[in-house]
Amino acid sequence: MRALYHGMGELSQQHFTCYPPLNQLFFAIAAGFSDNMLTQIIVLRLIMLLADIGIILVAKKIAGHLKISVHNIWLFALNPFVILEFTGNLHFEGVMIFFLLCSIYLLLENQWLFSSVFFAFAVQVKLIPLILLPLLFKKLGLRKMIGFTAVSAIVILLLGKLFLNEDFLLNMLGSVDLYFGTFEFNAGIFYVIREIGFMLVGYDTIQTTGPILTKIILVSIIMLALLRKYKSDHDLPVLFMFAFFIFYGFSTTVHPWYISLVLICSVFTQFKSGVVWSLLVMLSYSAYQHEIFHENPIYLFAEYLTLLAVLIYELRKYHQKENASLQTNLLLKGHSV
Repeated sequence: MRALYHGMGELSQQHFTCYPPLNQLFFAIAAGFSDNMLTQIIVLRLIMLLADIGIILVAKKIAGHLKISVHNIWLFALNPFVILEFTGNLHFEGVMIFFLLCSIYLLLENQWLFSSVFFAFAVQVKLIPLILLPLLFKKLGLRKMIGFTAVSAIVILLLGKLFLNEDFLLNMLGSVDLYFGTFEFNAGIFYVIREIGFMLVGYDTIQTTGPILTKIILVSIIMLALLRKYKSDHDLPVLFMFAFFIFYGFSTTVHPWYISLVLICSVFTQFKSGVVWSLLVMLSYSAYQHEIFHENPIYLFAEYLTLLAVLIYELRKYHQKENASLQTNLLLKGHSV
């Protein structure tokens, strides 16, 4: 792997923020308390701790609705990776996940209007929940889906007025574009393509492969939404989990805290791949152990090959269980006839 001379701090200082206005509001609240950095950090950590508590409480409600063990929640809440990245490193995925879980719970309870409001809050903290919209169609139906999207859009725009102006919007979108077309870290499929590009053309092809991978992500999630049957509410977290797997599997940048979305969805399913990835992704920290930023290819192979093996095993097991259930249902119908 190629070595680069930069750290996350230096990298962040060179570009405008890609965080939406509601996320910026939390930073403004911390800054409003004091000019002292330590005080600001304490305020941000209190916000994060409140979000963590909220995640546990709402996750218990979702588990109750789905009639699954509430003990699964501790795979998320007590995960060392989550504690380190949320309360420790203050990544606001924690706050975003709290709003997203509120939206999911209300959606499962068929309160789509309030669900759409919390979905908008989640998007205004981090943009990533937007990829979930196509997956809501079979749960909501056409009329409610239009209403959900419209209400979310209105709330997003209203919240945007807190900070939004033309310069802020252009700078934020510019930084989002850099994420897909410039930044590289802990990638899976992209790194394979990049190495092939080095062998064939002699340079990094991210400028062309980045946008192509983005299109593949969008098409794959839409296909997932269209082809996957929605038989019960248990399918919703499964769909969300695989949408995040697709997104980060094809992304050029996969920072450790991103995997928290895969992890939280997985605790409501029979899949444990999200838990496995949350542990494996910590290998990526090794890139910062020296002054020169360097990703170790051995650790990358270990992370993604192990994850792929576990995912394939779980998918086979899942389909076998589905087929057995289908055959049982057919037999029962035959006996009833």
